[in-house]
Amino acid sequence: MYVLGIDTILHDFCVAVTKDNKVLSSIVVHRRMSDFRGELLRLPLLNIQDVGKIINLAIKKAKINLTDISLISVNNKGSLFSNIIIGITSGNLLSEIYGIPIVEVEHQAAHIFSNWINKKEKDKISFPVIVFSASGGHTSINLIKKNNFKYQVLYDNSGIENKKGEKPNFLGVGTLFSDMAIILGFEKSKKRNRGNGNLISGLAKRGRENKYDFFGNYKKENNVYDFNFLNIRKYILSKIKKKLKANKTVSLQKKADIALGFENFISDIIIENVLFWVKKHKAKEVHFVGGVSANSTLRKKVKKIFKKREVVLRIADKKYCTDNGGMISVLGFYKYINNKNKYKKQRKVKLESDFKLEKIAIDQFFNKPKRKNI
Repeated sequence: MYVLGIDTILHDFCVAVTKDNKVLSSIVVHRRMSDFRGELLRLPLLNIQDVGKIINLAIKKAKINLTDISLISVNNKGSLFSNIIIGITSGNLLSEIYGIPIVEVEHQAAHIFSNWINKKEKDKISFPVIVFSASGGHTSINLIKKNNFKYQVLYDNSGIENKKGEKPNFLGVGTLFSDMAIILGFEKSKKRNRGNGNLISGLAKRGRENKYDFFGNYKKENNVYDFNFLNIRKYILSKIKKKLKANKTVSLQKKADIALGFENFISDIIIENVLFWVKKHKAKEVHFVGGVSANSTLRKKVKKIFKKREVVLRIADKKYCTDNGGMISVLGFYKYINNKNKYKKQRKVKLESDFKLEKIAIDQFFNKPKRKNI
């Protein structure tokens, strides 16, 4: 079955074509939010102009025709109303014109099940499964009890911080990486963005192990299982500021050592919390998904930890950790084959995003007051 997956999530426009759960083509058009400061409507307008081109290109790269598509899967929840509606409208229109069934998929759920992408038939997943999912402003730990593509949220940090007199801040593991780039002076711009986080990961690769153990002291002073990113952020940023202030000039090597210490700190907190839920639910597998799971330090550490345990570890392929249409398409495929009677005549899905998110985005990205020091 050829499936067309569409996801117009915030600043990423993702389209993919899969054959069952195998990805044939995947296109991600990424636009930086900072490029649209003060001009919110430009982002969806560009997506509207490009939607036909991107879908046609994905189909062409898959070496099939539009008439070969047997199912359309589209993200219908989360992000901005003005963006999500573009993917929904496109999917509904194609479904109606060509008589193709359409399935609604939630963006975060697609991340959670992204280890099913390109999964081989013989590679059966054992349940229950604990899934850690994290991106810039979202972090969750989830339980999958059985093979019905439903999940239970055990921990969820929506990552919206509100301070008196200030606009909301999106907080999560990814934003901590971005904050680190700003503190160390390696930011691409003095605002959180995807590039800032990648800078820290690149810097950490040059760091020396065991130069800075931020986690050991944290365990003595805090409850590791609190897992509140407001508290974690306050702790780690204050500790690193003290290290930087201790010297008038800070060498590149020291910054690299701090960056690695920071990555180890974040990884250790994540692992402690995941292990807690693995033990509690007697999980047979643990999955790491989402953009943060592409981090090299985290991947290295979890592989070492779970190699010693009788728990199967699966980490999503790096190209499917960040936003992509493949995960939308594959989850849509599994939802369809598990409930054909519900979906085979469905030609329209409903939009579940609302204008509240739109207002938060305007406040956060476009009408934001002058940034205070972190």
